[in-house]
Amino acid sequence: MMEAVMALSVQLPDKRPSYDEMVKRLRIPKARQLKLLAIMDETRARWNAGQSDVVDSIQTGVDSESAAR
Repeated sequence: MMEAVMALSVQLPDKRPSYDEMVKRLRIPKARQLKLLAIMDETRARWNAGQSDVVDSIQTGVDSESAAR
């Protein structure tokens, strides 16, 4: 005979806080915010440049260098 099994409850995550909400919650000083934004912009630019290199190598058929070398 099969027993009735109750389904487990599912907890949905809260929506992601905005940048402004995170800054307010973490109480980051304005000078530090500007430094962090500069780091984020630089990293984003480097990431986008790296992504274009990958796309270019795929389109041209050139293998990227192995990190193991």
